[in-house]
Amino acid sequence: MGVGGVPVDLFNPGQVFACLGFLEAADALLGDAEGGFDWSNEANIRFLLRAAGDDNPFAVVLQFLAEAE
Repeated sequence: MGVGGVPVDLFNPGQVFACLGFLEAADALLGDAEGGFDWSNEANIRFLLRAAGDDNPFAVVLQFLAEAE
């Protein structure tokens, strides 16, 4: 499974919804996507995403969007 993570401000609703959008897009593009917020370091909260395949799911979604017309 490909795994990736990005920092997120949980007090910013736009960032939280963007994380959920990445989760949905990764599931549509790669399948078997799972995501969650990692609170283990409260100074650096991250959204972790994994999906089928070997590539970073964030990179796959961003590449898809960059090539979309």
